[in-house]
Amino acid sequence: MDVLDPVGLTTLQAAVREGTFERAAKHLNVTPSAVSQRMRALESAVGAVLVSRTKPIRPTSDGEVLLSLALQWSLLRQEAVGQLTASQVPGGGAGARQRITVPIATGADALALVLLPAMAQLEREVPVTFEVFREDDAHSVDLLRQGRVVCALSSDTVPVPGHRAQTLGTLRYLPLATPEYVERYLPEGPTAEALADAPVVCFDRKDDLQHAYLRRLVEQDLRPPVTYVPANREFEEAVLLGLGWGLVPQGRVDEHLASGQLVRIGPGYRDVPLVWHRPRITSAVLDALGERLAAVALDVVRGAEVWENRQSP
Repeated sequence: MDVLDPVGLTTLQAAVREGTFERAAKHLNVTPSAVSQRMRALESAVGAVLVSRTKPIRPTSDGEVLLSLALQWSLLRQEAVGQLTASQVPGGGAGARQRITVPIATGADALALVLLPAMAQLEREVPVTFEVFREDDAHSVDLLRQGRVVCALSSDTVPVPGHRAQTLGTLRYLPLATPEYVERYLPEGPTAEALADAPVVCFDRKDDLQHAYLRRLVEQDLRPPVTYVPANREFEEAVLLGLGWGLVPQGRVDEHLASGQLVRIGPGYRDVPLVWHRPRITSAVLDALGERLAAVALDVVRGAEVWENRQSP
């Protein structure tokens, strides 16, 4: 088998996505033995093991290289088929074309504030669907390196080999809590001693945003009590209910700030870069998605600014 054989690449992609050879066989409408034979032939052509035979199946470092290629090839193939289908249907427009699937990784806030509006705009113009992988902003680009997605929104500004990284701006996060919370836990202000015992809300165990703010504020590595709430709206609701203080994207809770339901627990803010990562290939769909992301970002994010220790942005 040729290393770049489309059948082998498609089989590798299905095996990793489905998690087992049996489910991959069902997806490809072949027998499990056929999947196993294709994988052995591809590995023989490459001269390396491409996946670990665990449950779920995981790609090796060599497998990640070919998996990334498989995803890009699949996207370009879908685009070509879509163009051919449209050209063969009289008056063929978006409705006549085959839908293109774009797997993309993103953080929860970037998903809600930027990606979803951009996806909705693109879907009205191009027959496209998305498979969204939610991951921490600092780690979403790892899924791109692993070949699990074809593009990503991340806070990582370093381009993945073979890809472009476009900074769209920064998401600004404000340290907020209820007045009752501040009166209970921080009556004398955000001192290191008080903050060490003041409960904090984090998205998940990968979320270092709140702890990074504390390190900049008091120049100590504090470990306060943490409540994990892995959903953006529920995260903000947890802060509103007084479960802890948390860093909330500016613009999401303006009315609560204006009404006094939420207040800052201390000076400063955290600015998190919003970076669009995509492969260096000619793809009309990725070009269009990048344009929509940049347009939406103009209304949501700020230009890159240095973190400042002050009360107002």
